[in-house]
Amino acid sequence: MERRAEEHSFSIEMRSKGSLSHVSLSDRSAEPVLIQGELGALEEVCFHEGVTLEVRGEKGTLRLDINKEELETLLAKAQKGFI
Repeated sequence: MERRAEEHSFSIEMRSKGSLSHVSLSDRSAEPVLIQGELGALEEVCFHEGVTLEVRGEKGTLRLDINKEELETLLAKAQKGFI
């Protein structure tokens, strides 16, 4: 299945399930999903190939497919109070 341009995929990779404080999944597709935990002390924040934001902590890594320009635009809107 092809992703639409306005959709952003993500991944969360944890070194241990002990760093997760809450995971909520349902059999119903309309129900919300919650994944909550601790990445630990931040070690690095970077962009891979300009399209994947990676936030790496001592306990896990969060990756979000978003380009640098789009993130900068959203941050500028947030600073102006539009988000």
